[in-house]
Amino acid sequence: MSPHCKDLRTYAMMHRRATLPLRRPGAFLALLCAATLASAAPDANDWQTLPSRRDADPAFQFHPSPEDWRDVPIYQIVTDRFADGDPANNLANPAAVFNPYGPDSLHGGDFAGVLAHLDYIESLGMKAIWISPVCLNEQGRYHGYAAWDFNAIDPHWGTLEALRALIDAAHQRGLYVLLDVVFNHMAGVVTSQHPDYPRFRDPEYPIEWRWPDHVPPAPFHRLSRFHGHGDIADWQDPHQVLVGSFSGLADLRTTDPHVRQDLIRIFSALIEATDCDGFRIDSVRHVETDFYEEVLPALRQHAAQLGKADFLITGEVWSSRQEVTVPFAGETRFDSLLDFPLRRIFERVFFEDEAISLLPAYRRGLAEYPPLVRDRLVTFLDNHDKARLLSMSNLTHPQERLSAALVFQFTQGQIPCLYYGTEQGFDGGSDPANREDFFDGEYVRGPSIGDSFNVAHPLFRLTRRLNLLREAHPALRRGVHRPLFAPDAGPGLYLFSMAHEGEELLIAVNNAATPAEASIHLRETSLPGTETLVDLLALNEATIEPSASTIALTLPAFGAAILAPQTAERTLPPSLDAIDPPHDARLTEAPRKIRFVFDRAMSQDDPATLVRIEPALDFTATWSHDAHTLTVALDTPASGSRRVSISRNARSADGLALGVDMHSLLHIGTSAVRSPLGPFRMDGRLDEGVPLLAEQGKMRLYAAFDAASGALYVAAPPARDGNDHFIFVTDTLLPEASAPLPWNKDGRIAADGPFLADENDNDFHAWRRVNGRAGAASGDILEGVVNLYDHFGRIPNTVYLAVAAYETPERGRLVPGLQAPAPEEPGADLGPDAFAHFNTQPRPAPETD
Repeated sequence: MSPHCKDLRTYAMMHRRATLPLRRPGAFLALLCAATLASAAPDANDWQTLPSRRDADPAFQFHPSPEDWRDVPIYQIVTDRFADGDPANNLANPAAVFNPYGPDSLHGGDFAGVLAHLDYIESLGMKAIWISPVCLNEQGRYHGYAAWDFNAIDPHWGTLEALRALIDAAHQRGLYVLLDVVFNHMAGVVTSQHPDYPRFRDPEYPIEWRWPDHVPPAPFHRLSRFHGHGDIADWQDPHQVLVGSFSGLADLRTTDPHVRQDLIRIFSALIEATDCDGFRIDSVRHVETDFYEEVLPALRQHAAQLGKADFLITGEVWSSRQEVTVPFAGETRFDSLLDFPLRRIFERVFFEDEAISLLPAYRRGLAEYPPLVRDRLVTFLDNHDKARLLSMSNLTHPQERLSAALVFQFTQGQIPCLYYGTEQGFDGGSDPANREDFFDGEYVRGPSIGDSFNVAHPLFRLTRRLNLLREAHPALRRGVHRPLFAPDAGPGLYLFSMAHEGEELLIAVNNAATPAEASIHLRETSLPGTETLVDLLALNEATIEPSASTIALTLPAFGAAILAPQTAERTLPPSLDAIDPPHDARLTEAPRKIRFVFDRAMSQDDPATLVRIEPALDFTATWSHDAHTLTVALDTPASGSRRVSISRNARSADGLALGVDMHSLLHIGTSAVRSPLGPFRMDGRLDEGVPLLAEQGKMRLYAAFDAASGALYVAAPPARDGNDHFIFVTDTLLPEASAPLPWNKDGRIAADGPFLADENDNDFHAWRRVNGRAGAASGDILEGVVNLYDHFGRIPNTVYLAVAAYETPERGRLVPGLQAPAPEEPGADLGPDAFAHFNTQPRPAPETD
């Protein structure tokens, strides 16, 4: 590795609509020095794609496409935030920031985590998984949209083999897998010395590599492969949108025929290397349409040659205006698009109390799309770029509003897509707040706290029922949508029918905060006037009053119903209605009984064969008198975390099996509820009651210590632009304020202790040199918690805190007066609560199972 790898300076880079953590790239380049090509470029074809699955197994059979993608509801996952199945890979990319508390850093989610929770996805009724981009990213970005090498997998998500294992396991369950890919840009690998850069301009700037000795690997190792116009300034200017950069991300010159052919080769290889079933294409508006007319047919043809006759390629055209999205649809362009116009209508109708008539108006507008695309639009309520619908403030009945929107989404046709967490009531705001940890991570807010794989959550149960109904009634997924009733103005009830091959169902949704009613003539439907109608959804109390000629229907506030003749009703597999104690309960004592309540009477098979507890415990299982409840009585005391599972073989009294294992999680005993953060919170705001230890000018130092957990909380103002702030925690006295601190930005420090870094010039905040779990956040305040027991192996008799404000590239000085205890008073007692400088008793050893 050349010395330059260690000395490269940072750069400002941001993905559209997502602020990224920015770090000096020394470790990243160290990782890539052996893997990338120098500026003396090899021949254009002298580079390798990901290997085909047939390289290792010539007889490998690629998974076929579904018969109809309308049958396949999609579950969208931000891989890093879903589940950490393999903690060993969290630091696999040494350039990446692994900080479970940071909004823009790695949290540990990986392919193995998705694989470990396929039961959950399958029990929800989803049929496909869409995961975030998988390629090697500059500095290991958690979201995947800052590619460095399209022909490599970023190791913090796992290996190519781990990705293949996930896809194979999904296919074995009848699930499909979509990969997110980017044609428009790579990471911010180019720059210019021109004083106006990166302000957009024509003609192009003379551009150069940010790191001249370490350029991206082939085929994007030539500057001619990138535009040099600078950043987009006017997002309504079609020229800028096509050739400008997303705030520093290097815009690929997609008009170049070599770039096109290279991208065809790369992403054809990705299909063949993984056996994925489709792509979601990012930032579609920012690439010219004739690019898609060349590239997309080539990718579909390659997939078809592998046996994937209908490889889905859906595009992100981010606009709520249909006149913007329609031009990208077509046989040689996109045969599927993410339905951004409908997403805005969901927001207006169900969360802003606008007229329900917007829904039938939307359906009429679909005639502008080609028929194939019209039926394959991918609808969504939430996604990784927009604030979640439940984040909207000042709402009444928010969950009921979301339920009504879900019913319309899953019954009106097209391909429904559910963003992870919507089924658990997540309410994060604009990104990255809408990219919460689904597993029991540290980046949480409100409903996302703890482990979220709750199969008894009301929104989960609704989504499962909708998917079971879609499977039982093809009209809900393939039917012709026909509006029947909607008031001319204001909120109210929208009634429509879905008809397919002799089956007709009536669907009604009410977006009003009061009951609403509708009355239609039966001659407008194919329903017989003499047959009883039933509500298949049974979500709430719908009043149905049929007569010989009309149907009168009343729905409660934000209610919904799916009406069908009683003879058309299908028996669905059973579901869980409740778990007691609830999923992820944290209990100081073991419960005597755990109850699983089903939505119907169950076959009273030997319950002991249907229950599994991990780690194992002795238990007795019994059915209730009405066979709705399975009670698990623990025979022995328990502590620690336990997963209790109900077998997929559990059958209802009418003989239908649950179909998938369902799980619940319990944490029992004090060792299970103790947090290494103690009582402190990491949210970028100063914790209530934390005292001010020292103050000098505008700099302040706060600290508090929780003896029960060993957690030390420290806080200071965040750094200003162009400055860095650091809080040092040591068990030895730091140098006097006049001496430079023994610390460099490559992470070396002579003092024996951790330090909290807020490098404002590149928006990075995290602990350095900390063993075990530690939290850090920056917002209104730079704050952090370090567990001294975990870090030092003990609670030191004395702990020293100091704040430094750096204005130099490498070294800086302590702010005078902001070391506690002060150097001249190393033994000062700072009060009975022992803040900052304290003498404590050792913490008791943690309890064990």
